[in-house]
Amino acid sequence: VLQFNVLADGLSGLRDDLGGFSLCPREFMAWDSRSELIMRHIEAVDADVVGLEEVDHFYDFFFPRMEALGYTGLFLPKPCSPALEAGPQRDGNALFLRTRRLSLCYAAPLAYSNGAGKPHNQGALAAVVEILGTGQRVAVCVTHLKASKNAEGEAVRVQQLLQLAEHLGDVTRGGELPAIVLGDLNAEAAGTGHVAVPRFKEACPRLGSVYDDAFAEAGGQLWTTLKERIKFGRRTAIRGSIDYIMYTKDGPGQRLCPLQYLGLPEEELVAEKMLPYNYWPSDHLSLAADFALLTE
Repeated sequence: VLQFNVLADGLSGLRDDLGGFSLCPREFMAWDSRSELIMRHIEAVDADVVGLEEVDHFYDFFFPRMEALGYTGLFLPKPCSPALEAGPQRDGNALFLRTRRLSLCYAAPLAYSNGAGKPHNQGALAAVVEILGTGQRVAVCVTHLKASKNAEGEAVRVQQLLQLAEHLGDVTRGGELPAIVLGDLNAEAAGTGHVAVPRFKEACPRLGSVYDDAFAEAGGQLWTTLKERIKFGRRTAIRGSIDYIMYTKDGPGQRLCPLQYLGLPEEELVAEKMLPYNYWPSDHLSLAADFALLTE
């Protein structure tokens, strides 16, 4: 599986200020340049399931390019995408499945909302797929949560993740099916003020996190985004681990076992210019993992 926030064109290259990515050359931020690098990343990983966020070129780029590589795709655009401020297309979540390995059983999109039922601008795109030749089924999901890095934003993310936990329970038939969750959660897994992901793990105790678990075991410092942006006249550097590949790691019935995961670059390789730049076409790193599906 592959997880990748590809950085919407309408939030970067199409804007006069390049979305605040002041360290990145304008010619690199052009979609014609970044899009080909994104496809190189996708093709190099060669995943059976690809989850993308901030996709605003679904119909005119990603779907035809991925279809040519043997995938089918689903798209869940944001209702009020900020990408529309700079371009004609809404950004959203995209889920691609390799058709020679997987068959789509059904899709189950989720629109997040507040306690009163008012819809949020974010959502999740879940699906149940069947592995061809085995008949085994797995639930896969891609999501992108509220971005605001403050207490109010974290409270919204708690709401969204608890709704996602309930939705996953329905999609997996109460945990009967194993699940993989791909996403930019805009939230750290731990630390002061970071409560959304811990609450999600409490609600879904069978879920593990490939990169968090691996780096915790190895004692390394995990980061999935490293960028500098100018917003409202202020220059801000952001470093964090907010992208995830989560999976059903234990419990009765079927479970998933990670076999290997895609390595991340050394921080000093990107620290001077930060992301996006050079080989990295987005302000987020791509994550990937191979799984074995085990039956108890």
